[in-house]
Amino acid sequence: MEIKTEPKVKEEQNDEDESLGDFVPSVKQVNGRNLGIKTEPTSEKEPIEENDSGGDDDIYLIPSESSNMDQGLIIRVIINDGDIRKITLQERPASVESFTMSLKEKLQLTYDFTLQFEDPDFNNALCNLTDMGDLPNKATLKIIPWVLLVASDTSPCTTDIEMLSSGSFESSSKNQWPKFFEIPDFSFDVNQRLLQGDLLYTRNGTYHLTVSKDMKHEILHKLAECIYSFKAYPTDEDFAEVAKALINKHPCLREKGSYTGYYGWKNSLKFKMGNYRSKLRKAGCLDVMVNGGRKSKFSPEGQPPKLNIKKPRRDETNYLPNFPLGKDEISLERDRELLSEEIRKRTPNTTLVSQKMDQTFPLRRKEIVEMELPVKTTLKRWPALFTEREVFVEFTRITCKNLQTVFFGELDRHTPSLIKIFKSKTGTIGRTVADILEQHEPRRNISETLCKESLVTLQRTAVLRCIPVLLGDNPSEFFKHYVASDDNSFLEHIPVGILTVISEESPHSSLLIHTDPVSTAVVIEGDIVMDQIKDMPLAICLLFGLTYALNLDYPKGMKNTFYFIQQVLLDLGAKILKPKLQTLKNQLFN
Repeated sequence: MEIKTEPKVKEEQNDEDESLGDFVPSVKQVNGRNLGIKTEPTSEKEPIEENDSGGDDDIYLIPSESSNMDQGLIIRVIINDGDIRKITLQERPASVESFTMSLKEKLQLTYDFTLQFEDPDFNNALCNLTDMGDLPNKATLKIIPWVLLVASDTSPCTTDIEMLSSGSFESSSKNQWPKFFEIPDFSFDVNQRLLQGDLLYTRNGTYHLTVSKDMKHEILHKLAECIYSFKAYPTDEDFAEVAKALINKHPCLREKGSYTGYYGWKNSLKFKMGNYRSKLRKAGCLDVMVNGGRKSKFSPEGQPPKLNIKKPRRDETNYLPNFPLGKDEISLERDRELLSEEIRKRTPNTTLVSQKMDQTFPLRRKEIVEMELPVKTTLKRWPALFTEREVFVEFTRITCKNLQTVFFGELDRHTPSLIKIFKSKTGTIGRTVADILEQHEPRRNISETLCKESLVTLQRTAVLRCIPVLLGDNPSEFFKHYVASDDNSFLEHIPVGILTVISEESPHSSLLIHTDPVSTAVVIEGDIVMDQIKDMPLAICLLFGLTYALNLDYPKGMKNTFYFIQQVLLDLGAKILKPKLQTLKNQLFN
């Protein structure tokens, strides 16, 4: 019997990747027997002989169209011109976000990025990766950083941040608080005295340097400068971290009478930071000037000193930046007017919009934080801010994190553990999450009718609907359904929420997951601020980004869920979590 194969079409590849490797056909059976078949990678149609004869029929082996999705990936990753690596993944990730997180972990990259790949359909020209189905099994990827952090051996006081979009506010921008605070170098004479003191401490383990007033002033002033490069208003934990790092680097400064060895240094840093902010306020720094004019003997009519302090509370790195050099409020207002005219065109110039959004960032933050404009006014003055791309870029400007990549990457990573936790619950919580998950399981099993992206979206939606129930939130006032033909006057009673617009034929239920709604929208202060959003998970992600962009409080009925997104998924803010969040985080990481 003669066995034939149809020719395999050779895909275009890079100079470095000339072949796709051996083609492995599916095993065929004839008369109940497996055929021993060999194939060689070739572009010609050649007959393949069977190991043992039997039958005269010709058999053609046709490659399965779905085989590409089931195989792993061999990737050539271009990090920069001098760093090109090869990565092998045994399984193809389900989504671009989970793929990005896998690469970040394998490549040990410390910054967020987007991906471009060489598309064989366009002679290997670079294209943005938006769908895993577009990526060949052998591909070349290029890393496009959102935030580039300098290597860890650089002093944190001189750390530079390069944004994907070239921001003109960088001269006054701050850096993310480091995982390990590095103590800067002091003046030459102070460094010499500390060096001698550390040597004496190393010899006997008991020596403690007597610090003069001038020396202590030098140390505290330098530390205050370094702290301000990250935060204008450090927390108690931040002060403790800096003081501990100081005595670890210079053990001769350890305090004999303190149970921690640095308690006195911590208190001194707090007072020094307050004095340093007073100097910066007089120098015109906006992030501290905003809290000036408080009630005192010189200003008896001012606000109480500790009432309504405007400071970062959710790890906003650039909370209230200064105006760029050579710019003032009048010139930035002209830029805003040009931006508004451009965004209202039928086809706006996206490059110009991005440039003007960067330039006007300090003015926008001043209006939102200091003047506390209503959302409706902000929507009228800054319409570009309420587009999907600019929400994510604004979040990056404020926090130096890529919201979309980290949010979905971490959510997908923890999804298997979260589903196990949901299924282990009993009582009212157990029944409620079971009702939500029951909608997910049958659809997940019908893989023939749902593409992989739809399955991922369905799974994300189910998990995000279950998390508020698990954490004791009240999502009934947050997730709203609205029939397209009904009156929408009820919107004015929704402070913050996600609105799903459904057809009249769709069933109505507060727990129902609608996989194909008419529309999904974000509602803030009774108005729809973003509409025609692709799906529910993306709407939640955008709303979270808007809480930072508009300096909004988290929704009352969803505070635990939003803090879970902030502190657990995005790793932003306080290290000490609420008991419910800490319990859930322990379960996830165990």
